[in-house]
Amino acid sequence: MKDLLHELDVQKEQIADYEQKVIEDLKKNEDVLSFLKNNNLDIDILQNKSYLFERYASSLKKCEGCKGLNYCKQKRVGEREGLSYIKPQIYEEIDYCTYRLLKEKKMQERNTLVYQDYANKLDNIELNDLKMDEYNRNLIYLLYQFLDGKRDKGLYLFGSFGVGKTYTMIALANELVKLKKKTAFVKVNDFINKMRKYAIEDPSKEEDLIQMMKKCDVLILDDIGNENVSAFSRDDILFVILDYRMENHKTTFFTSNQDIESLRHHYSYDKNQKEDKLKADRLMERIIVLAEPYCLKGEDKRKKVGD
Repeated sequence: MKDLLHELDVQKEQIADYEQKVIEDLKKNEDVLSFLKNNNLDIDILQNKSYLFERYASSLKKCEGCKGLNYCKQKRVGEREGLSYIKPQIYEEIDYCTYRLLKEKKMQERNTLVYQDYANKLDNIELNDLKMDEYNRNLIYLLYQFLDGKRDKGLYLFGSFGVGKTYTMIALANELVKLKKKTAFVKVNDFINKMRKYAIEDPSKEEDLIQMMKKCDVLILDDIGNENVSAFSRDDILFVILDYRMENHKTTFFTSNQDIESLRHHYSYDKNQKEDKLKADRLMERIIVLAEPYCLKGEDKRKKVGD
């Protein structure tokens, strides 16, 4: 019996020593001291609340040197132990790290990108990432004017393969979602093929997408003129969308490998070489009203990377 009592006494002493060490460590912890100072709490409170502050300090320590959510050491990614003080009580709560908050903010922003025809890995491209060389300095100036609300007309951005037309418009789309502008980035050829399928299998979805393209704040039509011309693609899809946007002063951007006159010729003939210049002119009139032509010059960046 004496041995058992002695063992219990030893355990109590060990626990007391451990708790005292914890308290001494907490008194040196910058996060703990900052919490006490911000809430006008005396350091003696650690004597009774050491278990709360120990969990708090331990959780924050896991975040030291963190490089992002992929490296998170917490039980739940981006979540850590937090504390709040509502007189006279200290409460435990869930706190979200900066990386988690930034991710959630970005997810909310991306909700304004109503249609996205580019890879998620390009979500972080910004206009600042574009090189300010002699070829695109003025282009970036025009795009910033648009973002600042100093111009509302879009651009018809044309030029050779690989000069950066699509990349530039992806950067613009990413800037627009930060401004909470409902934006659609559409690869024209893929979109037309999708609409052709919906016209047969799900006409209601076809109509929903047409309405989306009509009414979004900013529409970016990428690589227009690369699709096969038909009455369906030219008259039932593109004309319908662009006519509405012209009449309602909706900002629209385009990229193409063809200049305006080449595009006019492209839309003058269908895939069977049937000519209809009137309908081509009607479509081109809307493109010209909506967007100012801008020739982007430069080297083929994709070929350069491949070399």
